[in-house]
Amino acid sequence: MSKRYALVGLSNRGVASFALPMLGLDRDGVPTGEGHTDVATLVACIEPDVVRFEAFNAWLAEHDQPTLRRYDSVADLVAGEQIDVLIIASPDHTHMGYIRDGLAHGLDVLTEKPMVTTTAEAEEVLRLEKASSNKVVVTHNFRYPPRHVQVKELIRSGRIGRVVQVLLEYHVDTAHGSSYFVRWNRSKAASGGLTLHKSTHHLDLIGWLIDDEPVRVASSGGTYFYGPDSPFRPKDEAGNPLTGQALLDADPYWNAMLERGQVSAPEPGQPRRGALGLPYPLQYPADTQLTVYDDEIDSVDTITSLVSYRGGAALSYLVNFSSPWEGFRLTVIGTHGQIEAISGSQEGEAVPGTDVITVRPLFGEVETLPVATGEGGHGGADPLMLRDLFRGPTPESLALGLPADARQGALAVATGEALWRSAETGETITIDL
Repeated sequence: MSKRYALVGLSNRGVASFALPMLGLDRDGVPTGEGHTDVATLVACIEPDVVRFEAFNAWLAEHDQPTLRRYDSVADLVAGEQIDVLIIASPDHTHMGYIRDGLAHGLDVLTEKPMVTTTAEAEEVLRLEKASSNKVVVTHNFRYPPRHVQVKELIRSGRIGRVVQVLLEYHVDTAHGSSYFVRWNRSKAASGGLTLHKSTHHLDLIGWLIDDEPVRVASSGGTYFYGPDSPFRPKDEAGNPLTGQALLDADPYWNAMLERGQVSAPEPGQPRRGALGLPYPLQYPADTQLTVYDDEIDSVDTITSLVSYRGGAALSYLVNFSSPWEGFRLTVIGTHGQIEAISGSQEGEAVPGTDVITVRPLFGEVETLPVATGEGGHGGADPLMLRDLFRGPTPESLALGLPADARQGALAVATGEALWRSAETGETITIDL
């Protein structure tokens, strides 16, 4: 049976990860043959930026697609449309209000991660869902890459016994990492900080891999690369910080972003543009320029932490948002052996070891397994996740626990908040949901 969907937020993620795949189109408007129009119809959106909405509708019309209707609120939406599911892809700090309103109006809710931006909000979502007949699903797509499913299956098979330790070292390179700091993500008020906006990917992955829940977090970290005190902030001969175009010309981060296509050079009199060339006049107005050295940056860019789990396992987690390479090293240590996986690249070249997963029994021969691969965005994850979201989870997905529910989304949020709170206060944070 086909369901009717409304999309909250014509963000890059909303457009590229939900709207276009639902229509079976790529970013050039070419049919992919993998759409979900037979089971899912996108009929409307909630988007405060009218200019951006009209530009997207124009793009749809240009590519012979039905246009959408725009609403200002969930109440207006349900008054004007028959909707089954609300997809939330707006800035993180707005998720709570839309989840609350969606459930209140009898809609199932599918929300981008992080589910919300504070532990208090996460607890509220769980209360509201329990009182509702509808469900909240969180798009934790980092579970879905075939490589990660392969690690999960190895753990489930008992190859390394009971998991007791996990080490996850995650690097975000200078071009990708700095891009968060010229967007709204750089502010805790807007995103909860990067330990929520980004690290919830990693924290959810580990909880899912070892099938356990976090209970304590101790962290150390801070803002070492970005913000007004960055060691890379360009200055003139007198030691005064540069501004305007002189700053951009001399900024190593800005030039790394330009070279890698993470940003475009600002056009005088024009707002910033994103996916499909759609403008962001409301969020990033014309002739405004955010830099990685702005005073309002308050998200940490480096964290090292210890996360303890209910079943006794512990995670050593490191994340760095200004690294020379992009990717991760994962080691899962059990009572009977270890699993090692590496994924990443530097300057377009894969780092050594990305093509295998290594299994090291405590007693026995080392085994190297070819890495499972997939087609599509985020390492083959997105098409598999969208299939489960729009068509219902497959038996294989259910057996692996791939779809993330509201409680799992809440645990990732609570752990992500605990990371920066522990680093800020020096205290060990208890997680009790």
